Amino acid sequence: MSDNAKPGNGAPETGAKRWKKATAVTGMATALVGLATAIVQFTQAGTRSAAPAIAITSPGTGAGATASACQTVLGMANVADGMTLIVAVRRTTGTPRSKTKFYRVDTARSTGRWNVTVSLEGENPNTAGQWYSITAFTMPVGWADFLEKVGGSADGPLITASTMPPYDGEAPSIDVQRVAGQGFC
Repeated sequence: MSDNAKPGNGAPETGAKRWKKATAVTGMATALVGLATAIVQFTQAGTRSAAPAIAITSPGTGAGATASACQTVLGMANVADGMTLIVAVRRTTGTPRSKTKFYRVDTARSTGRWNVTVSLEGENPNTAGQWYSITAFTMPVGWADFLEKVGGSADGPLITASTMPPYDGEAPSIDVQRVAGQGFC
């Protein structure tokens, strides 16, 4: 046997040897892809939370649940950096239709708890018995800063508008019925 005929010296391989190498390379690639997929799935499963990113915990909802003219809304939120929590309030019954009031909410980043006092048209005693939708969502801080500069106030609604501003992610909502009473929130 000459030096060129020995394996590894540039001698042509037989079909069986090439097949074994190709099978080994394919098996190795499949194992690596499988391992990477398993790591990604494990990481995603570990970071998912069963709790929603935003929840409204009070006022209560359901049969017989009511809300005052100046209602404190409570909840929990996992607000990402660069985002801010907004609570929107809109009357859903009666005429004329009311515009939506948007409130900027400070969230306790360590616990995720938040609260904000909203007006269910508290200055108008004729809206007692009407239904209101309360929605919570997040939006970029830059948008909230802009809306505050355009027409908001630090102690009242951020802005009053007929449409929802751009927001990210989920937007849980509850419906409440306003009780009699009056107040300026």
